[in-house]
Amino acid sequence: GYLIEAVSGNLHAFSTPLEAAQYYDGLVGNPYWGVFFHFLFLLCCIAILYFGVRGGIERGNKIMMPTLFVMMVALVIKGLMMPNAGEALTFLFSPNWSLLTPSAILLALGQAFFTLSLGQGTMVTYGSYLCKKTNILGTIIPVVVMDTVISLMSAVAIFTIVFSVGMQPDSGPGLIFHTLPWVFSQVPGGFYLGILFFLLVTLAAMTSEISALEPAIAYLRDQRGWGRHSAVFACGAASFMIGVPCALSFSLLKDTLLFGMNVLDFMAFICSSIMIPLGGLFAVLLTGWVWGFANSMVNLSEGNDGVMVRYPWLQRYFWISFKFTAPLLIMIVFISALGFFDFTSA
Repeated sequence: GYLIEAVSGNLHAFSTPLEAAQYYDGLVGNPYWGVFFHFLFLLCCIAILYFGVRGGIERGNKIMMPTLFVMMVALVIKGLMMPNAGEALTFLFSPNWSLLTPSAILLALGQAFFTLSLGQGTMVTYGSYLCKKTNILGTIIPVVVMDTVISLMSAVAIFTIVFSVGMQPDSGPGLIFHTLPWVFSQVPGGFYLGILFFLLVTLAAMTSEISALEPAIAYLRDQRGWGRHSAVFACGAASFMIGVPCALSFSLLKDTLLFGMNVLDFMAFICSSIMIPLGGLFAVLLTGWVWGFANSMVNLSEGNDGVMVRYPWLQRYFWISFKFTAPLLIMIVFISALGFFDFTSA
C-alpha cells in the first residue's frame, strides 16, 4: 500500500514527523484500504506460486532477488553520499558493549530464527526439492553470509538517510512508516528514494510470503494428493481469511484486545515467539534424537566430497549441536520470549 502511496506522490510533502504519523494512522484506520492491499499482495504471491517451483518460485526469485540487491546497493550509495553519513556509520559500527545484556542476545537469537526462516518448514520444503548431489554445507554458508550482508546494508541505507536530517533512529517499528516518509520529504530526490525503498520492502515481503506459503502447499500435494493449483488457491484463500482480522487491527478491530494486544500483535507474538521456536525445537530434536545422528550425517555428507571425513571435528561439532547446544539455546529463547525470564536488569 505504501508503494502505491509513494508512486502517487502522497509521501513527499510532510513538514513534520507527526504529520507523517497522522497520515499513516489515517490509512490503516480505513478498513477498505487495509483489506484491499492485503488481498492484492496475496494475489501477487499466489500468481507466482501458481506456476510451481521452477516456473513460479525459482523464476520469480531470479528476478526479485537480484532486483532487491541492486536497489539495496543504490540506497546504500545514496545514503553514504548524504550529510551526517559518518555519524550513522559510527552509530552502527561502534557498539557500546556496556549495553549488551542477556536480553539483547536472546532477542538476536529470536531474530535469527525469523530472518533465516527456521522452524517454519520453509527450509525443509525447499530442501526436499534439491537433488542428492547438492552440497548442503556449501549451500547454507552463502545463505547465512548473504542474509547478514543484506541486513547490514539495510541498516546502513536506513540510518544514513535518517541521520542526514539530524534524527536519531529510535522510532522502533514506526521508523519505516512514520519517520522515513518525512525524511524522504526533506532530502533531495526523496520522491524517487521513497519509491525505491518501498518497492524494496514489497519485494522482500513477497519473497518471504512465497516461502511461507510453500510448505502448506507442499503438504497438501504430498500428503493429501491435491493438485498444485488447487493447493495454491486453498492456501491463498485460507491465508487471506486468517489475515483479514490482522488487516482490521487498526480500524474495525482496534478495540479488540487479546491478552492486552491487538489482533496483529497477538498473531505476531504467537507465530514469532511460540510457533517458530517450537518448530525449530521439534526439528532439531527429531534430527538429533528421534531420527538419529548417524542418519543425519549420511544426508549432511552427501555432495560435499568427503568434507566430513577430512575434518572429523565437524562431525563432533554437529553431534554436540544437534543433541545438546541447539535444543538448549532454543528452549532458553522460547522460555524467555514467554516472559518467564527477565534479563532486562542483568
